[in-house]
Parts: sequence; C-alpha cells; structure tokens
Amino acid sequence: MSNGIDPAAEEKAQRAQAYTVLDLCKRYLEEHVDVKNRTSTAKGFRRLVDKHVKPVLGELAVSAVTRADISKLHHDMRATPRQANQTLAVMSKMFHLAEVWGFRPDEPNPCRKIERYKEAKRERFLSEGELATLGAVLSEREPTELPGVINGIRLLLLTGCRLGEVVGLRWDEVDLTAGALIIPEEKGKAGARVHPIGAQTIAFLNELPRAGEWVLFGRDPKESLSKNTMENAWRRIREKAKLDDMRLHDLRHTVGTYAGQTGANAFLVRDKLGHKTLAMTSRYVNRDADPLRTLSDKVENRITAALNSQKGNPKAEESNVISLTTRHA
Repeated sequence: MSNGIDPAAEEKAQRAQAYTVLDLCKRYLEEHVDVKNRTSTAKGFRRLVDKHVKPVLGELAVSAVTRADISKLHHDMRATPRQANQTLAVMSKMFHLAEVWGFRPDEPNPCRKIERYKEAKRERFLSEGELATLGAVLSEREPTELPGVINGIRLLLLTGCRLGEVVGLRWDEVDLTAGALIIPEEKGKAGARVHPIGAQTIAFLNELPRAGEWVLFGRDPKESLSKNTMENAWRRIREKAKLDDMRLHDLRHTVGTYAGQTGANAFLVRDKLGHKTLAMTSRYVNRDADPLRTLSDKVENRITAALNSQKGNPKAEESNVISLTTRHA
C-alpha cells in the first residue's frame, strides 16, 4: 500500500468498472441459466436477455447501472406487462449474481422497489358450441393444412398437454397398452411424468400413420412438427372459426375446465394437467393412473362429441366414439 491506496482494491475496482452488462449477460446465461434451468426455460430467458436487456443496458458498466435505468427499461415495456415483469425478474437475478461474482458492491439490487405490473389472468376455454364450430373448421381445413397440424390440435384438446409436449412426442413415448404418454424431463415444464390418456385418445393414436419416430410431423416424416408451424396454422384456423381471442394454450384450459366440471377433486385435475412433478414407482402408477384414466375418458368423450356434433343431427351429438384422425396422403 502506498499513499494510502490499496493496489489490490484499486485493481478490483478497475476490473469492476470495465465489466459491462454484456459481460454479465454472457456469464449469467452460460454459468447460471444453461446450468440450472430446463432447456425450454433457458430458451425463454435467453430471448428476454437478447431482445430487451442487451440492446438497452449492454454497454453500461455493471457497477454503474442504477435503479432509474432499470425502471425506465421496465416502463418502456409496459405494453407487454407479463414480459416486462419477466425481464425485471431476470435482471434482478443477474445483478444479484453480479454481487456474488464481485462485479458490483454489496448494496441494494437496482431492481428492488420497482413495482411489477398487474397481469390480466385469462380463463378462456371453448364452450361445446365453439368446439362444434372448431370441429367443422378442422374438417374443412384438412385438404389445405398439414395433416400433422389438424391431428396436433385434436391431440391437444384430447390430452390437455402443452404444445411442446405434443409436437415433440415420439412413438416410443406412447404406451397404448398402459394408456399413457411418457413425458420426459426435458419436455415437461413441471418435470418428467406419466400422463394417463383415455379410450378416445388411444383410439385416435392407434389410427395415426407411423412414418417415423415422431407422432406428429410436417412435410418431412423424419422431422417433428414445429411450434411455429402449429402457431401459424392455428391463426388461420381460429380466424375461420371466429375464435380470434383463442390461443393454442387455451385448448389446455378447456381440458382443465371440463375436468373440473366432472366433479373431480383438485388433486386429480392437477395430475391430469401435469402441474407438478410426480415421483413414480410401478405401484403408485397403477394406483394413481386408474382414476386419472377415468377422468381422461370423461373429458375426452365430451370434447370428441362436441367436435363432431352437427346441427340438427342428434345422433352425431350423442356419439362418443368417433374417429378423429386425419390420415396422411
């Protein structure tokens, strides 16, 4: 130490001053997100960082970022409140790690005290009348949309699975004998699980062509159907069905709503939708799967009947076991 200056402290301060938010983003993504988060979650965090954090704060020194900087970024995203709040949460973790890694002094996180936006909760689901309309449109669109898209929409409605779980489903993850889909760790948002299915879904899957490893595919049977392909097709289909406010994820809400309307308890509905990781053993699978499969049958029968109902045709409305499959040419 000379002239009262600690060289080590001076060097540390200089390094911190040179360490930018771009540097922090890189380390945060590589050492935290990619290591500790699921692939799908990591992809979402990386998109928020690349699209919103880097362009605005990237060139600033980490030690120089203020609460006013964070507040402005959050405010500028107010048109998309949920995304704004997610970005704020990501930045809060980033600046916490900056303290841990020594690039920012131990002081209040600049994201503290910034009020989150209220997020509107959507409880949208398809009525039976809307399901009937959608079923008619799906039949009309069969010649123009990819068969995998039509089958994917029907599979989402029957199972209540998430979009990523359906488009990434392989035949070796389908156990028709046991009546279950095996959702692996990397695909399930809430972890690996066994997803029981009912008779309608079993019959539906039995009729699908097996042209490769994927249950759903686009023009090339060797490649799985993509989320983008499903989303783009869904926009055309919902416009035709006059369901402009309906997202693909709302098909999952429809299954959850119908499951609740059967009188099933909250635990069964939770397990039906896979909201929590299940620690499975063969004994518990057998015990737990039976009531879930019964619940699946009730929900699938109601959705199938509505999809296939025709105005003025009571017989069609009463039918519960009708083939839903769109065959590939």
